[in-house]
Amino acid sequence: MNLIKLGLSTQETTAFGYPVLEELWLMERSAEEVVNAMRLLVLSGELDEYLPSLFQRTGNYIASDSIESELFSHEAMIRRMVSQLVWSFPGVLQIMATEFHEFQIDPKQLPPVARFASLDWRDANPDLLLDEIGRGGGWDTASFEAVLRGPNFNNLDAFAEAYFFGVQSLTDGVHEVWKRDFGTEPKLESWRKLARRVLSAASMEALTQTDPVSVYRKHNLSPLFRGLFYLNSYFRWFDIKKRRWRRRMSRAVVMWLEDVPSSGTDLDEYGAAVRKLYLDNAWLHSWRWHLFGGRGPRLVALTSGPKPEDWKLHWDWDWHLDDDRFAGEFWEMTENPPLRIPGGWVD
Repeated sequence: MNLIKLGLSTQETTAFGYPVLEELWLMERSAEEVVNAMRLLVLSGELDEYLPSLFQRTGNYIASDSIESELFSHEAMIRRMVSQLVWSFPGVLQIMATEFHEFQIDPKQLPPVARFASLDWRDANPDLLLDEIGRGGGWDTASFEAVLRGPNFNNLDAFAEAYFFGVQSLTDGVHEVWKRDFGTEPKLESWRKLARRVLSAASMEALTQTDPVSVYRKHNLSPLFRGLFYLNSYFRWFDIKKRRWRRRMSRAVVMWLEDVPSSGTDLDEYGAAVRKLYLDNAWLHSWRWHLFGGRGPRLVALTSGPKPEDWKLHWDWDWHLDDDRFAGEFWEMTENPPLRIPGGWVD
């Protein structure tokens, strides 16, 4: 705080090359400290370059010719830090909207598409979002459905990713979460409440669509499979037993299915659509779900029913029987044939 008063610039970086704003997010500051710091930065003009886009929906990043330069430039990182602070700490959004000279508006007067334009579900504090949604200001199912059709990190696909990991890790850190059973987190109920509000705006079409412009675009994954892949991407870094892995993946699916009906979705109909997506996706049949220390199982079947507990994921762990078991050896022999010594025995 004192450094900001002395003129610390947002152009300054940490020892690791990240914007100094990251310190406000990573150092576990209190909400009051963060709000006061952001007020100083807004009033000093340090954020003038970045705030105008706060309530503007941008195009999907995947369409960029240079994804790396767009996502990891200093300017992009500052915008991401601002978004993290806005959706992690109560009061920051209000400061941005009411005290930035170009806005000076109560956020609830904005339509949801603008109000949540900078939202990244990965940074979402579920209690903050529930409070923000509860403020009203144009909130209705139709208008928030438009938010879920948005690009980048505030659409339904991104929500599914954040949900599947969020209900497990939340704010306690990944390492501690693995030591406990799935579903015992203190903020779990907040995530479930948020999910039911968000999913109430999701149509069957939205729940079963495959995003053609996402990072998974060539694999045509629906929100459910996006969420499972995102959750599994964290499992692969920890030595977790097969039984526990299966239990946690299944429990994540059951939780999702308990919350999805808030949109009025019939689980039988949803199950038929999800099974069709699975059956039509050859890549999903053959994909090995990577786990700690090597390849994991293949998803070989999915059964569903009218109740969440009727749904089952069926896994094949016998990767030694894969058709491509010897593919590496074949190509190695083709490209680097054994050295033949003149006069030697021919095998």
